[in-house]
Amino acid sequence: MTSDVIFAFSAQPDEEQTRAALRHLFRQNFVLIRSLGTALFLIGLISLTWDGSASLSGICLGLGVAFVFVVPPLVLRRIWRKMSSTINLPITYRVDDQGVFVANELIEQLLRWPAVTRIEELPGMTILRVGDSAFVTLRTGELSAEEAAALTEFVKARVGRAA
Repeated sequence: MTSDVIFAFSAQPDEEQTRAALRHLFRQNFVLIRSLGTALFLIGLISLTWDGSASLSGICLGLGVAFVFVVPPLVLRRIWRKMSSTINLPITYRVDDQGVFVANELIEQLLRWPAVTRIEELPGMTILRVGDSAFVTLRTGELSAEEAAALTEFVKARVGRAA
């Protein structure tokens, strides 16, 4: 059964919103990196108190602090730089029973519903996940609250497991 429901709209990407989406999507990786940093920091503290070996302790403490506070923002900045030339352009969306069509002046992509494994909602956007690492963001912040809610419900009804 097909319906004639079509959502068609355009959106201007927002850098902060894109960064929030990337932080959200990579949060498990950042937890792992920060956990490693915390472990290194604790090893450095233990080594400093028991051995008194300043060089090994200093390395562990420094790496621990770097993995907790420096590495995640650097990774996020690097991802943003690599992606910004294609995602920083105005985006046109068409969402219908066939799937989600996303286009800007450089890219056209049709994401069919069977490929979408789950959705995640953030303020002003819905993230469509494809497998473990691929994603498409639907920028709903420029839609009215009613339109955004209708679009989200439409998408949820077509995704196998909604988050």
